Amino acid sequence: MKMYSTISWDVKNGFIKTWEQMRSVEIHNGRGTPLAHIVDNAPPPEYLLGSPRIVADARQRLLDHGIDPDNRRREGVIAREVVLSASHEFFVAGSASDRADRLEKWKAAQVPFLTERFGRHRLVSVVVHCDEYTPHVHAVVLAIKHAPDRQRGREWTLAGEVLAATGKWAQDQTAYAHAMAPFGLSRGKEKSENKHKPYGERMSEIDAAHAAVQIERQELAERQLAVEHAFVTLRDGWNNLAVVQKRVTEEGREAVSAREAAVALVKEALEAQAATRANERLIEHGFDLLRQQQACADAREADLEKRERVLKLGTATGLGHAAIANHHMQTQAGTAVAFGP
Repeated sequence: MKMYSTISWDVKNGFIKTWEQMRSVEIHNGRGTPLAHIVDNAPPPEYLLGSPRIVADARQRLLDHGIDPDNRRREGVIAREVVLSASHEFFVAGSASDRADRLEKWKAAQVPFLTERFGRHRLVSVVVHCDEYTPHVHAVVLAIKHAPDRQRGREWTLAGEVLAATGKWAQDQTAYAHAMAPFGLSRGKEKSENKHKPYGERMSEIDAAHAAVQIERQELAERQLAVEHAFVTLRDGWNNLAVVQKRVTEEGREAVSAREAAVALVKEALEAQAATRANERLIEHGFDLLRQQQACADAREADLEKRERVLKLGTATGLGHAAIANHHMQTQAGTAVAFGP
């Protein structure tokens, strides 16, 4: 994997033109205020050159060169901040001991390059940050220029062009890549159509990427929790469904038993009704026989009464036995006609 050296001017503050801006750089480089993208358990800033008192050191350096730090041209440039780094993979490849050794050697090569490139007299502060995604160096470079002025009696002045001359940016990249070549680092493609992104902008993008990852992780955790809740609900639903199915089965069995019992009762009722109707027919037939027998008995009784009346009549009138017998035969003939043989 090809890895690159990177050098850029920090554009967050642009050219440092006021001591308030320099104070802001001092606070940031010394981690006077917390940052959102700081790596946990990372080491504090390490000053390779200068001290955490960047403002005081810069003012003293100007005084050492005969420049009054409070009597400057309005909007004049005091300094500019350069950021040095490399591809992230350069710092994380290999074992822990390999990474530590590589980092120490890389740090040791930064001040010599800056000194050769910008001059030791311009370097106020060089500090290493290893508490962010990719280790990097912040260097504050004063815009002092050797410009003898006999009328004003001074040798040095502040001039922004020493830090921003035409073509200087490409030259700085080439020079830094050459200095970092022993580490296996290369220069980015010259005259590439890819627009250069200053370090501050790259860090903003990294912060945004980290924030997006955190949001995605939070959303993933919420989705996982929702899935777990849905699983519990589904499991409870299946359990409840099993209970309901069991209850329905038991109730169904009870309903079948009840239906079968009802059918048996109806069958018994129908059978009892049929038996009752048969009994009713037998009873009715019995009543018919009794009525017939009663009619016969009544007829015989009437016949006996007639015979009795005839006997009494014969005795009273003196009829002979022939006349009574004849009368009896007539009576029997009438009874036979009435009731049949």
